[in-house]
Amino acid sequence: MTSILKVDSIQTSAGKPIVNATGSVLQVKQETSTSATMATTSWTAVTPTITITPSANSSNVLLNFTAGGMTNNSLDAGFRLKRGSTVVWTNDRWGYNNEATWESLTYVCNYLDSPNTTSATTYTWEIKEQQGDVRLNDTGTAVAIATEIAG
Repeated sequence: MTSILKVDSIQTSAGKPIVNATGSVLQVKQETSTSATMATTSWTAVTPTITITPSANSSNVLLNFTAGGMTNNSLDAGFRLKRGSTVVWTNDRWGYNNEATWESLTYVCNYLDSPNTTSATTYTWEIKEQQGDVRLNDTGTAVAIATEIAG
């Protein structure tokens, strides 16, 4: 004998529909920071970091990071994204300024990751300078967003 369960919809206790179709947004996390970071010649973590716990191994995580920055006499400022201790995206030459004046530099990262886990996953952005001065979030607010998307 075969059992079949048919329903018109499934809802949370708050009355919201539960939909897990591929491509559906399952959760969104946001972190902000007003802390400034001065880069060094080594990769330097910036705030905010963001942690998300995917609900399925097949989920993707869309990461967005935006912050203002400045560079002065800096050649090849770098910017990268890490999942835990693993580098998942790098741009070694994010900004360039060989003038002895401060110039604005906007840091923006949009990256779709496939962490393949249901464990809490922390993402960190880092900056680095080759020479000169690089600052991130000198004034204003940096924003990091992690969106879980059903795979």
